Amino acid sequence: MKILKFYTPTCMPCRALGKILEKVEVPVENINAMEDIVAVDKYNVCTTPTLIFLNENNEEVGRTVGMVTLSAIQEIISNNSR
Repeated sequence: MKILKFYTPTCMPCRALGKILEKVEVPVENINAMEDIVAVDKYNVCTTPTLIFLNENNEEVGRTVGMVTLSAIQEIISNNSR
């Protein structure tokens, strides 16, 4: 499992979410939505912050938009871990 975090540098909720993600035990790939338009289009990201949870086959198994709690993130991880 890994998490794709779509953010923009001026987004305050994105920064706050970054602090929360430091506490999870899965890899997080930070993607600047202003610079990586290909990834934004591929994953159909409309707003930041967006978290996309990918399984071992890089298939999307969860998504959150906006600010979320650590417990909500951990729940998605635990529901989709083997």
